Amino acid sequence: MHLSFVTSNILHQVLDEEINIVYNPVSNIFDKILFATGNNFFVFGDYNPHSENCVSYSNEYIDLRNYDLYVHTGIATSNTSTMPLTLHTNMVIFEHNFRDANLKKEDLAILNQRTQKYKKIFFNEQHQNSWGLTNSTTINYGIPEIFKSDIDYKERKNILINSKKNPQAADQLKDHLESQGLICGLLDDRQSLDQMNVQLNNYQILINLDDDHLLNLIAAKCGCYVQRISNNPEDIPNNFKYNDIPSLVQDVPNIITKEDNNLDSINKYIDEKHNFNLFKIKISDIIESSAKREAFIL
Repeated sequence: MHLSFVTSNILHQVLDEEINIVYNPVSNIFDKILFATGNNFFVFGDYNPHSENCVSYSNEYIDLRNYDLYVHTGIATSNTSTMPLTLHTNMVIFEHNFRDANLKKEDLAILNQRTQKYKKIFFNEQHQNSWGLTNSTTINYGIPEIFKSDIDYKERKNILINSKKNPQAADQLKDHLESQGLICGLLDDRQSLDQMNVQLNNYQILINLDDDHLLNLIAAKCGCYVQRISNNPEDIPNNFKYNDIPSLVQDVPNIITKEDNNLDSINKYIDEKHNFNLFKIKISDIIESSAKREAFIL
């Protein structure tokens, strides 16, 4: 049965124009932006994609379809994945983070050797430089045009808070700010892109306690001021960077009293550095070449 499944995948890669991708998700808003580039995506496990071109299956149903490519999230865990061999497909690796400072040089060298045959895609040049791996490239995040400022700044609620990594801190911060008379909410990224746009447009400020560069860009595009805890050195219009939560909280009164933000600057910035059409072209080219034009490498 496995041989038949592998043979069917090989034939699909050669004969069929559609591209079926098994995807290991990062489980944030990036997934839905990736799905918006086209092709068919399949995730194995308990996952709600909120997208028409992504289907979630239990692992036992892996042989219901034929596949052309496996996309893995995270360099550190990629070399232990058996999915490329199971599917008989090439693997592309997505990396959204800086290299862990605790990763030893000798371990990094081993990781580089074991993953050198796989294309590694970063979405920030600083991230790529921190890893220093071969067969790597950077494609800047693309922000879909669905994200835009739809609601007048003065008509919005005060503060939206995000922290998937530490939801307890987000709850505590929300309670504190509400005790100061501010109207606050918690971000829910388990929504469609359109629903995310609506939620962000309902608030003047996004406080992002996670180091989530993509969300900072999107919130600014939706007309929010962004207060962020971030290691990313990129200077984004209407973004304010802090080293810790106390200094961020202390600055809230200064941000909340600001007038309408400068949408022209963020719109120009996104168009020049994070154009979605360019992102789509670059991602699609790598996916197509890896899935259809390059032989499977053991």
